[in-house]
Amino acid sequence: MLKLGKRWFIVIVVLILLSFLYVFLKPGIQLVTGIPTVFQEQKIQYDYKNGFTFIKGEQEHVNYPVIHDDQALYVLNGAANEFKKFYIDSVAGELVIRENIMSPKSRDKPYFQVVKVPNSDYKAIVHDGKVKVRIQYMYFNGQSTLLGYDLKTRKTSLISYTLVGK
Repeated sequence: MLKLGKRWFIVIVVLILLSFLYVFLKPGIQLVTGIPTVFQEQKIQYDYKNGFTFIKGEQEHVNYPVIHDDQALYVLNGAANEFKKFYIDSVAGELVIRENIMSPKSRDKPYFQVVKVPNSDYKAIVHDGKVKVRIQYMYFNGQSTLLGYDLKTRKTSLISYTLVGK
């Protein structure tokens, strides 16, 4: 009976460790305390005021830097308004990131969120060497920012921007 108990204990520990690895190592949305090195060439500027981190974009409403490398496509957020989830919309041909702008998170130092989408996942939505990234504002009935990222020039441009009260 004692041997059976040890086996179950080992099985439970292994499952917990595998779950931990899955949650923390899988592609997805990561919270980090600095701008990841993959964004180094973009020389990103940000403001940290009253507990909130905001990325300064080169043009109005392009405050979500996008970059890619051999492993993945990355989208950066200042983590004041949190990214909640993302998915590939194969019908629209877009990477859709849902952002909660209704309850910003105050933090004790600058924080950023990074969406990491593996090459194998986003390649299906590449058209003419470009990827569309839609930042969809939760609770705002489809209001969003649509960005275009050029894989060759590595530049992000604003395609459209709609927000209540604009």
